[in-house]
Amino acid sequence: MFENLSRFYFNEGQKALEEGAERKAIDLLEKVIKVYPHFSVVNSLLGDAYLKNGNSVKAIRIFEKLAVDERNNAGFLRRLAHAYDMRGWHLKAIEQYRRALSLDEDNISLWLGLINCYHAAEDYTQAHKAVWEGLEVSNRKGWDNLELYDEEEDYQLQPYRRPEPKVGRNEPCPCGSGKKYKKCCGK
Repeated sequence: MFENLSRFYFNEGQKALEEGAERKAIDLLEKVIKVYPHFSVVNSLLGDAYLKNGNSVKAIRIFEKLAVDERNNAGFLRRLAHAYDMRGWHLKAIEQYRRALSLDEDNISLWLGLINCYHAAEDYTQAHKAVWEGLEVSNRKGWDNLELYDEEEDYQLQPYRRPEPKVGRNEPCPCGSGKKYKKCCGK
């Protein structure tokens, strides 16, 4: 009886989440968790529903537990990293993306997530390094890396361009006073 009802709630919760009805999905999946609290698939889906519903705190709790319980599951680490990132905890997210990549370096979504976290943390040097690291892995493994090349273009160093030409010391001041720049605004 409980098994059939739980399976029904799980399937309906999954469908509700796909349709964008996060609150309904949460209600249904929480019923399943009461009967089967250790089912990682249900917990993971519930964590996804919490994230989509904007409750990153509950999602983080779920994904932290899953990441501890199943240390070799890069998918749970990716979800945890994403939850941290949504919370604004970019350094924690970077750490989890790195752990996930140590388990599954072929996963392009992990590379893109890592790069985006470095970018959000305003660590553009590390973002650039991560792009190149991902490109090296993709070339070594022979997988499509077009998305990483797109990211690389974002991190090309551009020379600084002044919005207006530099004013020489002996040129007329741009303020319009008629004085030389060095005797006016250039002091």
